[in-house]
Amino acid sequence: MNIMKRDVSKIFSLVILGLLVFSFLAPFVFAADSNVNNMAYDNAAYATKGAVSGILGYIGGALAPLFGDKEVLTRIFFAILLYMILYSVIKMMFPNKRAITIIITFLITAISLLALPSNFIEAIRTQYGAMGAAILSVIPFMIMLVFTLKVGNALVARIVWAFYVVYYFALYVYMIAATNS
Repeated sequence: MNIMKRDVSKIFSLVILGLLVFSFLAPFVFAADSNVNNMAYDNAAYATKGAVSGILGYIGGALAPLFGDKEVLTRIFFAILLYMILYSVIKMMFPNKRAITIIITFLITAISLLALPSNFIEAIRTQYGAMGAAILSVIPFMIMLVFTLKVGNALVARIVWAFYVVYYFALYVYMIAATNS
């Protein structure tokens, strides 16, 4: 059984190293010659572009009230969040009265949102966006950390971390160069 574990570990290590090498080859992929004028492809691309833009236009028009001036969807999400927080607090005040807790929580949430000005929603939404961005930027690091701890092979872990650092640094340099040009 121990021999089989080592074989699986070696295969897994080779697959990970192969994926890393393959990802380094991505910049060398070239697109087809842009001077080729093929009418069938142009017509298909034009038709697809028209269909997709029509569908997206319809969806955008249908969703406009949710994201427009009144920001109904944002208010709904804030209402859900406020309801969850208030429910937790009011439940401590009325531990055995579930119906009363739900009604009081709903009333406080409704009154709070009715009196909430739109510019306050815009201001507080920025904070939630910053929180989401902070969490999303930490998640890849945590995935890498857990992966390298679970892989059990120090060489693979070091190579993966080296790739991560080089790739992250390359993206950072690219973003700086793209914003300066």
